[in-house]
Amino acid sequence: MDYKNRTIVTEFTLAGLTENSELKLALFVLFFIIYSLTLLQNSVLIVLISWDGQLYSPMYVFLRQLSFIDICYSSSVTIRMLVDFVSDKSSISVAGCFLNGFVQTGFSFFHLDFCENPQAVHHFYCDVIALIEISCGDTRLNEMILFSIVGFIELSSLFVILVSYLCIIIAVLQIRSSKGRKKAFSTCASHLTVVSMFYGSIMFMYLRPSSAYSPEQDKIIAVFYTVIIPFLNPLIYSLRNREVKNSARKIGMWVVHKCAM
Repeated sequence: MDYKNRTIVTEFTLAGLTENSELKLALFVLFFIIYSLTLLQNSVLIVLISWDGQLYSPMYVFLRQLSFIDICYSSSVTIRMLVDFVSDKSSISVAGCFLNGFVQTGFSFFHLDFCENPQAVHHFYCDVIALIEISCGDTRLNEMILFSIVGFIELSSLFVILVSYLCIIIAVLQIRSSKGRKKAFSTCASHLTVVSMFYGSIMFMYLRPSSAYSPEQDKIIAVFYTVIIPFLNPLIYSLRNREVKNSARKIGMWVVHKCAM
């Protein structure tokens, strides 16, 4: 497209996950349940760690922050997606787009030109890749900057995680009890599964050539790291933990005792 055709965009139109009205209702129910459980699980974890002094260690403080981030991360995308499922109007303002998809970082680095208003976005939230694809200007520099930033952040953080798990595996191998080793490896395997899902989906989305862009495929991948991962994190990292279960039991007994008084 020609630069002369560019215009000032005041709102975007989100394509959503599907245009099928019957499927929209089913997806609304499904994602509403997942989102509700995500809020419940992460909120319970935050309360448990804040209430029980025995859980106030660096590891659990980190997990509490992770739960808070999961709530914010999931809410920023899922709430808008649920609204679009039951609403005929799928437009979103530029300011709303910033909040909806954490696009403020993208707009800090990328100066994109658009030729329509409202501009259609082939996604269920304002993803940077989707915005680059609909830009009517030359986006090669934007793509190169995005690739460099995401590549550095993803690969460096993934390297730290893999080194950490290598140290954990070495420590586990020194456990004399076969039962203890099996339990430790089982925990590590579940952790690595979540890590692989998150980093795999992110790298697939942002570290592939632009020629491989597929809106429908991107929507499915995005569901994993915006909806599914925040739902799984508390289950995998904390709620299966013995100390967390004991803390939940103590709070439950305290609540029952207070109600009985």
